[in-house]
Amino acid sequence: PHWNPYSFHGMPFLADLQVGFFYPLNRVLNLFVGNDGHLPVNILQMQIISHFLIAQITFFLLARYWKISLVGALIGAASYAFSSLLVFHAIHPMMVYHLGWFPLILMFYSMGLQESNTRKSIISGLLFGFVMLSGHPQSTLYISLFLGIYFLWILFSSLKDKGNLRAKLIASLARGVLPFIIAGGIFAVQMLPTSEMAEHSQREQISYEKASEGSLQWKQSLAFISPEIFGKVVPNPNEQNTWYLEFEEGRRMHYFWETGFYFGIASFTLGLIAIVLFFTNKDKNINFNYIPFLIGTTVFGFLFALGKNSFIFDIFFNLPLFGAFRNPARMMFFVIFSMSLLSGFGFDRVLKGGKELFKPVLVIVLLVLLLLILSVSGIFNESLGMPPQIENLISADLYLKLFIGFLILGLIVFVAKSRKNIPYLGYMMTVLVFADLFVTNSSFLSSPTNPEDKYRLNPQMQSAFKSNPLNDFFRVNSRIYDPPFMAMNRNQGLVSGIMMAEGYNPLILKRPSVYLESRETSHDIMAMKYEIIIGMDGQPRFAENPDRFPHAWVVRDYRVENSEGLRELMENETIDYRSTVILEQKPKLSYKRNTSEKNKDEPKLLSYDANEYVYEVRVSSDCIFVNSEIFYHDWKAYGNGEELEILRVNYALRGIELEAGTHRIEYKYESKALANGGIISIVTLLGSILSIFLIAKKRKK
Repeated sequence: PHWNPYSFHGMPFLADLQVGFFYPLNRVLNLFVGNDGHLPVNILQMQIISHFLIAQITFFLLARYWKISLVGALIGAASYAFSSLLVFHAIHPMMVYHLGWFPLILMFYSMGLQESNTRKSIISGLLFGFVMLSGHPQSTLYISLFLGIYFLWILFSSLKDKGNLRAKLIASLARGVLPFIIAGGIFAVQMLPTSEMAEHSQREQISYEKASEGSLQWKQSLAFISPEIFGKVVPNPNEQNTWYLEFEEGRRMHYFWETGFYFGIASFTLGLIAIVLFFTNKDKNINFNYIPFLIGTTVFGFLFALGKNSFIFDIFFNLPLFGAFRNPARMMFFVIFSMSLLSGFGFDRVLKGGKELFKPVLVIVLLVLLLLILSVSGIFNESLGMPPQIENLISADLYLKLFIGFLILGLIVFVAKSRKNIPYLGYMMTVLVFADLFVTNSSFLSSPTNPEDKYRLNPQMQSAFKSNPLNDFFRVNSRIYDPPFMAMNRNQGLVSGIMMAEGYNPLILKRPSVYLESRETSHDIMAMKYEIIIGMDGQPRFAENPDRFPHAWVVRDYRVENSEGLRELMENETIDYRSTVILEQKPKLSYKRNTSEKNKDEPKLLSYDANEYVYEVRVSSDCIFVNSEIFYHDWKAYGNGEELEILRVNYALRGIELEAGTHRIEYKYESKALANGGIISIVTLLGSILSIFLIAKKRKK
């Protein structure tokens, strides 16, 4: 549907980027929707799991294209795909979708630039555009930044080449920008309505303090080799949460997964080996052309992830878009991705052997082992502020990490010293990399709760709370804040067809409800039939509200108030909203104010669904027809074939001026932005496919 009537009294659905409606693989899910209208949870889980496989395959293909060996590519793929950042954000699957496809986007982007292949540049843009549609603007921004840095790196490298420099720069610039243009065109069907929604939402430019929430701390550098030294959070109630790290905002549990980035001892060590050997000029036997770029993105990503603890974030916060997102630690994907590639290069260098190699490799391995041993020994516990009562629990996890670390690091040293059975040793290291990450990360997803049960309601409760708009339109309030209590899950209404006052969404409309002088009056005007109250025993319970308004009513008395102070006025002044309406502009018609003619009015709801509803209204004199529906600019009203102006009334609701007589009023959700974006996306898609075909045909000739 275009409109979601089941959360926050109603809000845009397709205009919400986070829904990811247009992402092609999300649309494939339609094939599995059951007769009850629900998607089986197992299918959704497989959709998410499949993107971890996609992440491995796409990373492997990129690594092979960049001349990393088979085993080096396998090690890097396991390190990247099963890193803490991807696993922990399985609860934010849009991030996994972005990062799963990112290596393939970069591979085709690299092919387009380095091979002067416009067709590959187009494919890169198409892939990026489809990934954008999965819905996570922060990941889109960070991927765009990575591609931009890579483009500048290639452009800078081309300055060293001889020949027609001007022509090369123009061609590189065209192929570097083309994927972004195509991706933007594909994304237009979502971007245009989302941009409009953002203008009407509460999520505007946020403060520096808000944007820097979730900044990595310097001491979390220790998590490169000892991720559980700060404890962990698990969803299993039978296990103890040991996460103890303090932030300026307090001990926030969600910072465990927002700042988690562990990608394996082996990959970290091999990546360090690649970096050290590059700077010590011991890389003559292997192609290390990408090393400086990957070192740069690693350092940049880490400094940015530090947020307010580093100057990099301060610079980018003042740039467009970067100041609109929290949790800068998500930029650690730069580090994980780059170090995973560096680990492949490092393994290949170790594989080459050589006397000059063994000593620096041994020093790096011993240093990593020393840090791991010190972590296990508890020498850092006091300086890190570790609570004494959880020291033993954390130590148990670290001992297992130490054992795996010894095996992996021992293999690295053995490979560096001897080339016997190298392929088997490499495959063994790949398995150990996965085992290392599995031991560290899998408990985060080990909830004993069956997801099928998460949103299952008592059938009687669901039946009672499900509105029948034609006979009895109503909404349900299931949450109070003092004391805090939620009777149903957030967005339960979307699953169960219950029109709720609450929900969860990153984007919320600026005016999501009517705010009146009392909670009870606000619930009345929003047609709240069931609401949470505190009973005589002090416990929260549902109660029926007999004073709720109907879905639509007629008024002839009005007040015109300035929009700036409107909410404050309505919160502090008692007004009879059954007979009076608050307008923000002077009405066009004149009314017989304060009359009893409202008793003769007969609004009748003829049909109702998420995107359209129809009323027949018979009124004896000019009036304002008020609906208990949230105002949004994409809703249109038609009477006798002509469009009528929808007024914003009572701060957040819809109203229409009607002349005396009988009217058939049709309300329809019609988004010009969606229509225009759809045209742009289709033209971009068809144009890209045609261009690929014509380029291939020309090359064949």
